[in-house]
This record gives sequence, structure tokens and C-alpha cells, in this order.
Amino acid sequence: MKRLLSGVLFFVFIFGLSLIFSAAIHLKIYYQISQEALAAAQDYHNSFLEILAQSRIIPTPRPTQNPEIRDITPRPTKVIKAPTPPPHISEDQLWQALLDYRQSQNRTHLVKEESLCIYARKRVEEHQTRYLTLGPDDKPLDSHAGFERDAANESLFKDTNFPALAENLAYLPGYANATQIIEWGWDSSLPHRNAQLSNEWTHACVAGRFPFYVGIFAHR
Repeated sequence: MKRLLSGVLFFVFIFGLSLIFSAAIHLKIYYQISQEALAAAQDYHNSFLEILAQSRIIPTPRPTQNPEIRDITPRPTKVIKAPTPPPHISEDQLWQALLDYRQSQNRTHLVKEESLCIYARKRVEEHQTRYLTLGPDDKPLDSHAGFERDAANESLFKDTNFPALAENLAYLPGYANATQIIEWGWDSSLPHRNAQLSNEWTHACVAGRFPFYVGIFAHR
């Protein structure tokens, strides 16, 4: 019985040792597995961090706004010429040019008459207005049509208080002074030359506004 008990105890002792040894072995294996798993996890984590660091998206910085640059380099400026204003030739200049021309040709003296000036200004205005509506085939001057009209209805004689009159017309856009109009313009046409140099006329007036000019000559 003692031998049997001793055998049982021995068996229990051996079995217990085997359990302890087995547990120790399992614990050791478990520990090794845990350490390997931990090491593997750590390696994975480290490699993940490296991959993450390499693939990390770096935000593109905003382009800096350059301050406005003022170019002070001198540039050649285009010179635009202002249109040349039309010449202004006064009645006094026209009158003096007529007197000087007649005097140089040994003609009699003329008297400037305001009623003739009023009519001459009227004819200038008529030509200025007419010029705005000229057709493609129309000439700037009316060939004395207005003068003949006023003579036909006798308003010419009533308005000027003269029974005999003559008219010089000129359209001279290329002339810039009174002497050119009198001595170059009208003097180039024989009828106009004769009118402004005739000793038959005792009174006259010359009016104009560029480029139209009118001379009215009269006597009683």
C-alpha cells in the first residue's frame, strides 16, 4: 500500500512537474511569440512611419503676390497735332486790303457803307448754310443766284438804298489773309478784277467768314 501510495504520489509529483514544466514552456513560448509579435508590430509601425513620411503631402505654398512694379522707363509719346484752326480774317483787314490794292492801281477812293456790309454778311451766311447741304455735284458758290433773286424782288435795292450794285463771291479755303483774297483770289478772274477796280463804284464793303467772302460795290 505504501508502495502504491508512493507510486501514486510519485506519479502526482511527476505529473505536477510536467504541468509546471509544460506551463513554463508554454509561458516561455507565449513570451517569445509576444516579443516577436511586438517586434514585428514595431517594425511594421516604423516602416509605416517611413512610408507615411515619404508619402506625406506637402502643401504647396501660396504664390506670393508681387507688389505692383511701376515702370519708369521713358517711352516715346505719340505727338498728335492739333488741327489748325481756320484763319480769321476780319472785315477791317479785307477792307484795308481792298483800299491798298485800288490805291496801288491808281483807282478812286471808296466809301465803306454799313448797309452794304449788312447785305454782304447776309450772303456769307447763306453760303455757309448752303455749304452744309451741298450735293455731290454742287459747287460751293451759288453763281450769284441769291444776288439775282434779291435784285429781282427788289429787296436788294430797298435794303441797301442803292440803285446799282455788283457782287464778288469767293470760296478760298487755301487762302489765309486778306491780301491773298483781294489780290490773288478776285484778281485772277477778269469780271471780279474789273468790279473791285472800277472807278464807277463809290461805295463798297467786303465781309467774310472762312472760306467764303463777299464784296458788294454800289453807286447812286
